[in-house]
Amino acid sequence: MQKGFTKLRTSWLFIGFASLVVSLIGAFRPEIYDGVVSTEIVPGVFSQDIFAIAASLALVILALTVNKGDTKKQVAILGLLGFFFYAYGLYVIEQVYTEVHLGYMAIFGVTSFSIPFTIYSIPWNNIEVVSVPNELRLGSLTALVVTPLIFFPLWVVRLIPLIQNADRIEYTFSVMIIDLCFIMPGFAIVAYKTFKREKAGTLLAPALFILGFFILAPLGLAELIKPLVYDLPIETGPLALYSAFSIGYVILTILSLRKIKFGTG
Repeated sequence: MQKGFTKLRTSWLFIGFASLVVSLIGAFRPEIYDGVVSTEIVPGVFSQDIFAIAASLALVILALTVNKGDTKKQVAILGLLGFFFYAYGLYVIEQVYTEVHLGYMAIFGVTSFSIPFTIYSIPWNNIEVVSVPNELRLGSLTALVVTPLIFFPLWVVRLIPLIQNADRIEYTFSVMIIDLCFIMPGFAIVAYKTFKREKAGTLLAPALFILGFFILAPLGLAELIKPLVYDLPIETGPLALYSAFSIGYVILTILSLRKIKFGTG
């Protein structure tokens, strides 16, 4: 079992270091995106690279310090892996053919396999009871339910006219693919398990909040830097939405990892 955990740690370190390299290149050489992504989404790409640098460093530190029995760190790692799956999945699906595109593919591929093995590596059999204060459980459940209730209809409404007109869009279609196929179902499943007071719900909720923060916080930052760097107007609606969710996810993550208690029945 320890040998398997060592291999899993190696996958985390690979993802962390590979993402650190490609995100640093993207942040310090933003011209690699010229002609590959539309001008309107360049702020989001740049801000995602900034947050990817932070997430990469966090993953490397956690991977180097975690042990097989450290459940909270494994939950945090799982949340970061979810972000890398999302971020580089967007680049792969959108065909963002920069000079580091093979790096995007490597990160996306390794993360796709690492996530289920990371979930499996959590010592479920050694944890009979996982509990958090009831107020926190209700707050987590609310966030888990509200997230798909907002974003699922948002993307479906955008998809319907495309389906009706047999049309297609050039950019950001990957967001709808990953959100509708993976992220929103994940929130719904964990919401159900949290409602049923199952330990999987309590443990996986903060991982989803970490994922949600790193997905939405870059979008909020992108709105703030639009007029400063790219001479584009701020869209106050998206800024308010992304900021509110990001702040909420951070608060819930911190409280969950601090207040969670383990027992034997």
